[in-house]
Order: sequence, then structure tokens, then C-alpha cells
Amino acid sequence: MATPTLDVSVLSFFKPIFVFLFVFAILYAILEKTKIFGGAKGVNSLVAFVLALLFIISDLVDVIDIATPWFTILFIMIIMMVLVFMFVGVKPETISATFEQTWLVWTLVLVMFAIFGYALSQVFGSQIQAIYAGNT
Repeated sequence: MATPTLDVSVLSFFKPIFVFLFVFAILYAILEKTKIFGGAKGVNSLVAFVLALLFIISDLVDVIDIATPWFTILFIMIIMMVLVFMFVGVKPETISATFEQTWLVWTLVLVMFAIFGYALSQVFGSQIQAIYAGNT
């Protein structure tokens, strides 16, 4: 009996394209929301495009490759916690007010920096170690 298999190894070939699109979309959304360049869509798309190209040229593709699953897990856990609180009867307004508190925002920012720190140490750790190995 033949068993069907799913070969996803071809997706690794397209990883730079996925990272480019991901970085471009995130940066463009941030630039549109913050209106750093005055809300000019052309300038925002050009800046996002150039920064996404820099991500592809450098080793930052591997950083995104390591950090993305961790951010996905963090996002799913936050959604699950909100759903559990809503299931036990907490009002959505209370949950919304909780997410507006500064201690929770800073905790989430700290977790995000920890995830990026971990990803950066995995990608660039050996290079940093080689730099400082002679200075002990």
C-alpha cells in the first residue's frame, strides 16, 4: 500500500522570498501606522523595500527563521489566555484594560527582546566568540 508523503524541503529554497515579503509587510505596516515620513505611501514602501533587501543580503534571514516560531508561540499563548479568561466570564473591556497597563506592555516588549537576543546569539554567537576569544 502506498503512503502519501509531504515533501516540504522545496520551501527552504523559497525562504529568502518569504522573509523578504514578511519583513516588507511588517515594516510597511509600522511605517504606515507611525507616519514617520508624513504618511507618504511611496516613501514608506521604498524604505520598507530597501530594508527588506538588506535583510536578504545579510545573515538576518536566519535570525527571522529562528525568531518567527517563537513569536508565533507567544502570540498563540496570548490568544489562548484571553480566550480562557473570556470563557470563565471576564468581560472583554476588562481584558482590554489589562493590556493597556504599562507593566504588561513592558513585559511583552522584554520577552520580544529576549526572543531576538536568543535568535541573534544563535546566528552571530560564533562570530562574536571568535572576536573576543583572543582578549581573555
